[in-house]
Amino acid sequence: ERQRRGKPYDLRPLIEDLRAPDAQTLDFRLAARANATGRPEEVLEALGLDPLTARVHRTRLILKTK
Repeated sequence: ERQRRGKPYDLRPLIEDLRAPDAQTLDFRLAARANATGRPEEVLEALGLDPLTARVHRTRLILKTK
């Protein structure tokens, strides 16, 4: 559990998929909801990686309507 804006914040429900196909690559799918959005830099920090040295590449954006 992490802190965001001074409040407890659980990132785990926002991570829909997380894979490491090789030693240099992480593939993950994050959820974006009305009251919470998963951010790549938060995932990297939670894994103990420096988001400033990582290269993030968005491959897809999936929009769903109700």
